[in-house]
Amino acid sequence: MGRAPDNLADVQWLAQCARRLREQWPRVDLAVLEEAALELWWDERFRALPGERAAAAWLAPLSH
Repeated sequence: MGRAPDNLADVQWLAQCARRLREQWPRVDLAVLEEAALELWWDERFRALPGERAAAAWLAPLSH
């Protein structure tokens, strides 16, 4: 496909991240949560964490 492996998102990471986001927003369409997870994936700070922890870290400011 011509894309470097570094440019491919980890499907398992995305699923874990989207699942954690769904805990916060259970009524939001899953496709929207998956898009949000993908946005987090492109941020190296979040990508360095497991998917669920990345979502939790991103959500942390919302819980204060």
